[in-house]
Amino acid sequence: MLTYMAHTALVIGAQGVIGTFIAREFAAAGWRVTRAGRRTEDASDFRLIDLDDPADLRQACARVDLVVNTAHHPELAPQRTVLRQGGTLIDLTELAPPERRKLASMGSEGPGLVVADTGLGGLAYLAIADLLREHPETDTAEYALMVSANGSSGRAGALFAHGLLTGSSHHPSAKIPFPEPSGESRCLQVGGVLREQIGEVPLRHYLCMQPRALHRMLLALNGARLIGILPKASFTSGTRKVPAEPSREEICELVAVSRGGERIATQTLSGRGYYRMTAAATLVFGEALLGGRDATEAKGAAARGKSGLRSIDELITLDDVRPAAIKHGIAIEKQTTARAA
Repeated sequence: MLTYMAHTALVIGAQGVIGTFIAREFAAAGWRVTRAGRRTEDASDFRLIDLDDPADLRQACARVDLVVNTAHHPELAPQRTVLRQGGTLIDLTELAPPERRKLASMGSEGPGLVVADTGLGGLAYLAIADLLREHPETDTAEYALMVSANGSSGRAGALFAHGLLTGSSHHPSAKIPFPEPSGESRCLQVGGVLREQIGEVPLRHYLCMQPRALHRMLLALNGARLIGILPKASFTSGTRKVPAEPSREEICELVAVSRGGERIATQTLSGRGYYRMTAAATLVFGEALLGGRDATEAKGAAARGKSGLRSIDELITLDDVRPAAIKHGIAIEKQTTARAA
């Protein structure tokens, strides 16, 4: 009988909200986790780390099977360290296009692998890639997220949402056919640092906030071309404290592929709690990339021999992780339109 050997993980940014929940998720799954941050703690699983100290960072990353990075560093120190010395890093920092180009140019400098487009959004990208394989006639893909403003959120996540909404004085909008009980909703198209395509197919991102009263206000501000002046404080108030548990608000993501302006097929990902689901998806990816209790050896070999900056959909497929995602409370449902059928 094969014996499962627990993997080791270093979670950078583990004192923030999402880093805290990711570290807990990995530890609960049997991983040996080191929580890394910049504020001193006495906990035995904690390591004080200075991202501006190359030697300290190299030493910390060299001692683990997987690095999970939730902290944005202006010089991309965690990503560059892993690329140069080896190992695997799952990145959850939403790299801007210039940062992607910078890391991509380092692909030949070392044996390390940095995996981008991960977390809950990574599962959505895998769902889109799944639809594109089934419908090669597609000319456009869509990714729509319905998220609650009342859920647990860290400062970084709040600032990210603020940047998406205020990056323009006016956003295009579209009706997105979310399943019941949410139903069809008009969502704002957002861009900026978000991924622009999957393969050769252009990708549009949409955001719908809950509760509905808040979303109606955002739509009104967008129509008046005033959404760009929303203050940061309206997003970040009360986000500095890490809650005892991640919230369990209803979450729904919808991805779709279209041809000639008509949707051909959709997939939905749903569950409870955006940060809860993001932590679960990150664990699912870690086990798929390295091999774990919920991953076969074949799946674990997905990243073997790969290096440089890669998107998660370049390494694994939705079928590789679907059972594990469902086990962790992320429901995945597919629907094909009558036209495509």
